[in-house]
Amino acid sequence: MSAEAYWWSPTTLCFYLGSSHREYGANWPSDTVPVSAAVFQQFGLNYPPTGKQRGRDANGMPTWVDA
Repeated sequence: MSAEAYWWSPTTLCFYLGSSHREYGANWPSDTVPVSAAVFQQFGLNYPPTGKQRGRDANGMPTWVDA
């Protein structure tokens, strides 16, 4: 079994599982980029630090920004 692939959309500020691509079909965001499992873990599964929320940095990658 291969590892799950994780994708990030800077437009929706959401992560997507590569295994779900078929279900999304035409609704899969066009700006998704692959991210590591570590990035998904940090920004997709963990709660943000107090006073922060998930956002994107200057390169469009996930980061914590002021809420």
